Amino acid sequence: MDKISESIEAMGTMKLDKSISLVYGKDIDLAIKSLKKQVPKKPIDQSTWKACPTCNQGIGVNNKTPNPKAIAYCFHCGQKLDWD
Repeated sequence: MDKISESIEAMGTMKLDKSISLVYGKDIDLAIKSLKKQVPKKPIDQSTWKACPTCNQGIGVNNKTPNPKAIAYCFHCGQKLDWD
């Protein structure tokens, strides 16, 4: 298991403790959401352009873009992109 997955799992376990969840529940949820965006996901192929797999917004890449790998993250939501 990688460090990101370990952190997400640990925070999920922390949320099970009601005293922690009551005070830090929303903060933990935000941290988990942010960490999940650091796990690279492949862009969605929309025939002539590419979309973010998380927010479905266009990511400024089409079939003629010379180096799509230069765009490492979605401009809209911050999802890390996997071009391999």
